[in-house]
Amino acid sequence: MKKYILALLVVSSLTLSACTLTQTQEGSTSNSETGTVPAAEEKSGETTKMGVLVKQGEKYYIKAANGKMEEVESYSVDFSEFENQSVRVTGQYSGDTLFVGNVDRAIE
Repeated sequence: MKKYILALLVVSSLTLSACTLTQTQEGSTSNSETGTVPAAEEKSGETTKMGVLVKQGEKYYIKAANGKMEEVESYSVDFSEFENQSVRVTGQYSGDTLFVGNVDRAIE
């Protein structure tokens, strides 16, 4: 009787572990399958961008030469001094917003 209970426990635990493994594999996609880099990996560390600093409404954006605009914010830089000028900004991303710690006028 003890052998049957032990065998039943072993079989059921193997079955449950196989189900868990299958769900984990199906629910995840690797970078090689999608060909993309997760946003958290893509936007980490210090980043430098160049472009024209523009204001739309109450928000500031850096407009790259290709026309792409990215929102920028800062706790330490007064963007109004650099509005509509070519600049180089350095900062770190929080989500999709670049928090700028340094702004330099770009040399034309």
